[in-house]
Amino acid sequence: MEIDILRHGASLPAEPGGADTDRPLSEQGRAQVKDVVERARDAGAKPSLILASSYARAVETAAIAARILGYSGTIVESRSLEPDRSPFDLWDALRERTEESEILLVGHLPLLGDLVSILLGKGVGITPGTMLRIHVPELVPEPAATLQWVLQPR
Repeated sequence: MEIDILRHGASLPAEPGGADTDRPLSEQGRAQVKDVVERARDAGAKPSLILASSYARAVETAAIAARILGYSGTIVESRSLEPDRSPFDLWDALRERTEESEILLVGHLPLLGDLVSILLGKGVGITPGTMLRIHVPELVPEPAATLQWVLQPR
């Protein structure tokens, strides 16, 4: 299975009294995502499923990615992709998706960084708008995965 991990692009600050979950992408963030996802498309990214955090900036990032990648399915919002969730729980949820060939995860730090560390046994810098691909040959409890590529906004 291919797991593509996309951190949302740069976002606007929360409105006074507003919730962090409602923060949209900034213009810079939309440009970051567009740049990275276009290069991911050129590298062969074609997810069979897109899972996204329900936070506004992640949903917006996932929508941009879906459009650029030609994804016609439904973007599935998942609480398992919220920033402070357990990477082990997220991995267990992914292991249930045996019918998928390539899953795009759209979310936040620290969760995405923690998941990458579990899968690869080491960390990778994931700045806003970064996308990476990890190959997981088997959906076992303790995976041995391989980093395929990392794309950062220019």
